[in-house]
Amino acid sequence: MSSQTDFLWPEGEVPNYDNIAKFVNAGIRACRKVNADIPIMIHLDNGGNNELYVRWFTNFIERGEEFEYIGLSYYPFWHGSLDQLEFNMNDIAKRFNKDLIIAEVSMGFTMDSYQEYEKLADSERKGYATRPALVEKIDYPMTIEGQADFTKDFLNRVANVVDDHGKGFFGGSRHGFQYRAPAGQHRHP
Repeated sequence: MSSQTDFLWPEGEVPNYDNIAKFVNAGIRACRKVNADIPIMIHLDNGGNNELYVRWFTNFIERGEEFEYIGLSYYPFWHGSLDQLEFNMNDIAKRFNKDLIIAEVSMGFTMDSYQEYEKLADSERKGYATRPALVEKIDYPMTIEGQADFTKDFLNRVANVVDDHGKGFFGGSRHGFQYRAPAGQHRHP
C-alpha cells in the first residue's frame, strides 16, 4: 500500500485520519483475505521528514490494522539530507518497532537532459531531478563517483538502522524495481 500522506480527497485528506485509516484498513483486510501471510508495507514519500512520519503513523496506528513494514521514499533532491533520512529511520524504527524498507531511492550520475530520448513535448515532461537548483541541495556531485559515494553512504545507513530494523530497499533498474537487502542480509521482505 502506498500513500503520499493523504489520498481520495477530500475524504482521505490529512488531517482526516479516521477516514484515511478506514481506506488503508480496507486494503489491508483485502490483502489478508487473499493470503493471511502477505506482508503489508505502508509507504509514504518524503523519507527525510521525521515530523510527517511521526504524525502520520501515530495517527494510523491508533486506528489501523496491523502491518509489517514502513516504507519510505528517498530522493535527495526533494527529501532532505541523508542525515535527515537516517534520523527519521532510527526514530520511527524505535518509536513504532517496525521494520523499514526504502521503497524508492534514486540519485543520478549526470546532468544530461533526457528530453531527446523521451521524445515528449515540453508540456508533457514532468520535470527532471537534475535542475541546477535541485542539484545544489545535495552533498554528492552528479558524477559516476558521486552516485557511487551516495549509494555506499545510503546502504551503510540502511544497514545500520537501530535494532536491525533496516531491511533493504527497492531501487530502479532497466528491468524494473528490485529488492536489495543490506550487505550480509539475505532475507526477503
